[in-house]
Amino acid sequence: MNKPASENLLSEIAIVARMAHAMLGSEKVDWLAQAADYVLIRDGIAKVIDGF
Repeated sequence: MNKPASENLLSEIAIVARMAHAMLGSEKVDWLAQAADYVLIRDGIAKVIDGF
């Protein structure tokens, strides 16, 4: 795996999760937890898409 170009770069997931947290809050969805643990994202997708 390559070394990150900068410690300040964020993943797409982190960017979207921070935006969602800022705009929607985390009352219904813990966006920051989702960004920290990709398994949570996959579990959420599996709840709405059969066979995922």
